[in-house]
Amino acid sequence: MTALVLAGNELSRSDLPYFHEMPPDQQTALWEAAQPHFAEEMAFFSGYVRYGNLPEVSAGVNQGILVPVTERPGRFGIARPVRDRYDLRQDRPVSEESVPYLHRNAATVLDFLAEDFHCLSQRDAEFSETMSREGFSEARLSVYSMLRTTRYQRYLASQGRFAIGRDEKTKGLGSTHEKAFAMDIDHAAFYAVQNDTGQELALNRDADDRTFAALSKLLPRFKTLLRQVVTAYQNDGTVMAIEEVPKGWGGWHIAVKGL
Repeated sequence: MTALVLAGNELSRSDLPYFHEMPPDQQTALWEAAQPHFAEEMAFFSGYVRYGNLPEVSAGVNQGILVPVTERPGRFGIARPVRDRYDLRQDRPVSEESVPYLHRNAATVLDFLAEDFHCLSQRDAEFSETMSREGFSEARLSVYSMLRTTRYQRYLASQGRFAIGRDEKTKGLGSTHEKAFAMDIDHAAFYAVQNDTGQELALNRDADDRTFAALSKLLPRFKTLLRQVVTAYQNDGTVMAIEEVPKGWGGWHIAVKGL
């Protein structure tokens, strides 16, 4: 796998593999390296409620414990298909039981974190100048996973993804996604507004060639700024976080400990 964007080199789509697209030895190395973090995270959240299915999620919403997470203009967007799943009907297939809800405290921290990234990115000269040169403004974060039912977590793990339950050591353990305290934020993609049209585009691996070329130039600084913000929240004890698949297509898994 090629290192992510060396000076003077263009990023290619093959430089951003999903975890399940990587060779088995690279998958194993990444998964094993993450185990100390997940052990600490699961120990901290061991006594928290798991939401096994959508009726239990609905009950949490009715009790005011869980809240719907809606997109914030200029701050963060929610990637499809998760952003279309506010309906918690019980007949939804297990493969769709990843929904845009969080514990109310976690939702508040997401708002704060996105606001801090916005402020940092706006005042960072290198990022702002590159954005302008590539014809973009108003970058906002992409959130691609929040609450997962236990059924969905098990389904995801069975597909060989980077998820608690994918091996014998973690099978049966509860992810912080099941407890509505975790969100995943893209580290290799974001949304940005085109200056000439005012249209917001998703800058990601699947973008058209022109947009992907812009992402190639913007991504190194974007990753640095996002890491700075997440690290600040780690250092003050607000969250536990790990950058999953750091040189591929993935993001920051962030579990909220408190406000």
